[in-house]
Amino acid sequence: MNLTSIKTSEKRPPLFGSAKELISISDDFEAPLEDFNNYM
Repeated sequence: MNLTSIKTSEKRPPLFGSAKELISISDDFEAPLEDFNNYM
């Protein structure tokens, strides 16, 4: 049995913006958390 490598395609540069709308941050992201009120 002979093992041969599988030729992979050339790496392309990342397409900036290709994951747009896959990740979202809520409007209150920077609002203080209630769990940390005792420390503030």
